Amino acid sequence: MLSIFLSFFVPVAGLWLVIKVLAKGFTNKMAIMEQGELKKKFCHKI
Repeated sequence: MLSIFLSFFVPVAGLWLVIKVLAKGFTNKMAIMEQGELKKKFCHKI
């Protein structure tokens, strides 16, 4: 019973961690890109 639970839980937990890390990286990338765009717009105004 425990082995079945572990064989199901471990991949799911691993997948969840990967998705969480990827999502965090993606949101950080988007934030950096947005900051870059804002800086460009701001520099053009001056």
